[in-house]
Amino acid sequence: MGFRATGRYGHVQSPMIEAQVKTWSRPTESSGRLHYRGLSEWQFNKLAGPNFSVPRYLFLICVPLDPLEYAAFRSEGVLLRHLGYYVSLRSETPIAEPNRQRHRPVEVPTANVLTAHELRRLTESRTAW
Repeated sequence: MGFRATGRYGHVQSPMIEAQVKTWSRPTESSGRLHYRGLSEWQFNKLAGPNFSVPRYLFLICVPLDPLEYAAFRSEGVLLRHLGYYVSLRSETPIAEPNRQRHRPVEVPTANVLTAHELRRLTESRTAW
């Protein structure tokens, strides 16, 4: 999924990011990190390493066990349940021979809450990468 900011930011016109979005209904957390084990090695390699011209992130959206409780529709708008988080895997080394059947654990800081403000910051600032 891609996100693009409009306008000029520094020397960049219309900067953008790409994200791989995963949902998770049974998050495990310790020491301020979510321990996600749902990425195959192949999916991990689509995010890992510094060799992408567009910054890439994993967006991890925590959801209720019951899909009917993901969102509530109210007259004020839509209420989404639980939070989303993000992490860059730019500093991770891609797997030499990735296997779609094997999984690669990923640590996602719980401080990296995905909000509208953070999404805009990630898109507009290459230094956040």
